[in-house]
Amino acid sequence: MAQQEWEILKETLRQPSSPHGREAAAKAFSQYERTLPAGSKPTLVSLGLGQGYPNAVPVDQISEELKKNPKFFELMHEIVESD
Repeated sequence: MAQQEWEILKETLRQPSSPHGREAAAKAFSQYERTLPAGSKPTLVSLGLGQGYPNAVPVDQISEELKKNPKFFELMHEIVESD
């Protein structure tokens, strides 16, 4: 099931960075997050300091960051585009 949720998340991250696109990605990430093992507390880390988004985001805060921060959405967009 995690693979299916991951594929859905990737598709939403390929959308343009609009309020609707960010909302869809946040919802998809919340669904994906539910498939992670219990007690899992990974953190997404970027070395891009001063880029307009936090350089470390705990997994339980990623959906909120996707929703409110267009630059963070663009970073995630670049990740799935390179996949």
